[in-house]
Amino acid sequence: MTMKDQHSQAGRLRVHTGAEPPDEAEMGQTGARSAELRSALDSIRNIRNLTNLGSDPGARPTEWEQRRLLRTVSLLLEAD
Repeated sequence: MTMKDQHSQAGRLRVHTGAEPPDEAEMGQTGARSAELRSALDSIRNIRNLTNLGSDPGARPTEWEQRRLLRTVSLLLEAD
């Protein structure tokens, strides 16, 4: 991970893809992680409702999500 990547991730929810080693600090904070995931999922739903057109805007990913596909899918799977 480059210095730029580390800086851009500071203070943000880290998405787990399954490729990273287990983080002992995060493993003990499952309640906090669940709350962060719920908040992120609510934000994705809000973005969809604000940017997608049609009868069911929440059913389709936005352009923003498609540009960050691995991050979005990992987040949605973990939150499920």
